[in-house]
Amino acid sequence: MGDKPDYPAAHSMDTTWFAVDDEGFVAVFNSFEAGAVPVDAFDSEARFEQAQAFVEQRASDGQAVLDADGLVVPWSTKGQHETRNAWFNNHGATALFFLEDDTPLARWIEAGRAYEIKAKEGRAFVVRGPTRRLSDYLHAANLCRHCCYWYQDEHSAAQQGLYEYEHLTENSISGPYGRAALPSEPFNIAQLPEAIRQELRLVRFEGVRFAQTTHLQPVEHHPSTSWQSSYLTIDGDELPMPEEP
Repeated sequence: MGDKPDYPAAHSMDTTWFAVDDEGFVAVFNSFEAGAVPVDAFDSEARFEQAQAFVEQRASDGQAVLDADGLVVPWSTKGQHETRNAWFNNHGATALFFLEDDTPLARWIEAGRAYEIKAKEGRAFVVRGPTRRLSDYLHAANLCRHCCYWYQDEHSAAQQGLYEYEHLTENSISGPYGRAALPSEPFNIAQLPEAIRQELRLVRFEGVRFAQTTHLQPVEHHPSTSWQSSYLTIDGDELPMPEEP
């Protein structure tokens, strides 16, 4: 399985937490600094240690299936294009591009500087050190659907069978989470022994199916808390954060 994923406990602004959907499938959520977190996710750090244990024990050859729609807020129709940022281009970062085909990257792939990874729609490519010229060409020709930074160990949880959601907006407000990656072989809580299932007591979202849910605002489904005073609904409306129960 290689290096084991490390999921930090829920005691800081940057919180990793776990939830189960209506069918028993499991997702991991990264709040970054501003995302709302269900109050039940803070019951004990032991729960997160258990969650990490069952992820690690899953011997899976699954793949992470990247979701371009889940990487941007639900009211966006143009995606995000981080490689157009001057800072990005000047620091030789590794990038992820969502394109229709590999033609624009043929030379990069041949040179070993780009490779394809599985995407829910279209095709996704990791490019090492994309140049400003490449970025400008892809965007001027309207070939790039979405592009962003890419980290080598990204989406290891989806490879182990968990859906992955990330907080999408800036740190001034609690926005929706987006489904960054789907597992090719989803992990169901029913696969665990009853004793472990009872001990985990993960947050459950009734009426939600992760396979069909690209964006999710936990405040709309479960009593939640946040460092912020307001949150954005799935439709982009700003509302005051409910008082904690």
